[in-house]
Amino acid sequence: MPFSSHLRLLLSGVGVWAAFWVAGLPSYYQQYSFTFLAVGTAALVPPSAWIGWRILRKDKPEHRAERGLWLLPMVLSR
Repeated sequence: MPFSSHLRLLLSGVGVWAAFWVAGLPSYYQQYSFTFLAVGTAALVPPSAWIGWRILRKDKPEHRAERGLWLLPMVLSR
């Protein structure tokens, strides 16, 4: 993978992490109700799936499984 792709992936990961960190302030999500967190989590699934599909559709079919495994840690960390 070219350096620019690595850099873009790093910056997007840091950006998403920072957004979740700021959203959790000041009490690490303790200030939100369970219902709000459940709805918010469910609302994140469609955009995450769409982004994953957009990333994987550009690859050749024989490389999609490998790229999907690279994306898996990002999906599991949410």
